[in-house]
Amino acid sequence: MDSDGDGTPDTSDNCRTYPNDQADHDGDGEGDVCDPTPFDGDMVPGSNSLEGSDAVVAEADVDSLVGDQRCKTQTFVQRYNQFGASWLNFITYEGGFRVCYEPNQRIVSWGSVWGDAYRVLVPWDWKGNDGGYPQGVRTSTHSVEFQYRGSAAICVVGWACGPTMHPGVTVTFYDNNTMTVRAYVV
Repeated sequence: MDSDGDGTPDTSDNCRTYPNDQADHDGDGEGDVCDPTPFDGDMVPGSNSLEGSDAVVAEADVDSLVGDQRCKTQTFVQRYNQFGASWLNFITYEGGFRVCYEPNQRIVSWGSVWGDAYRVLVPWDWKGNDGGYPQGVRTSTHSVEFQYRGSAAICVVGWACGPTMHPGVTVTFYDNNTMTVRAYVV
């Protein structure tokens, strides 16, 4: 049995409530996403709804893109935002990585019904812009809007890649729902 559907049987899953990569940074046997004393040191449990400005920390992402139209298999985190339209930190990356978008900046969603609106903000350094992004945008935060209903996975896809993101980059979202974020990296 695999209660959370993350591919790890319940008998060996260190966090059966949320799909996770089995990371356990403090070595206490409880997965980071379920650990009441998370390794980010803010003393806010990482397993439940985001609380205030709690940042969920993910390891530096150094994996590579494998083929067209394919999501990176690791699910960074799955969270429920109980604060409605308030903006909250969703994921903070400890290391730099690159995210690729389609030229029109769309997010591709599958296995879902178009419904509730969400926005993903990806702060990044515009220096070194390779031309794949709208030249009219002059802010350091690039926003991408997409819609879906339920907890279907989403995937950032595309051909044009921006510069490498710097440590401390955050991805944020709002509205009341659960979202699993997966991303292309190169």
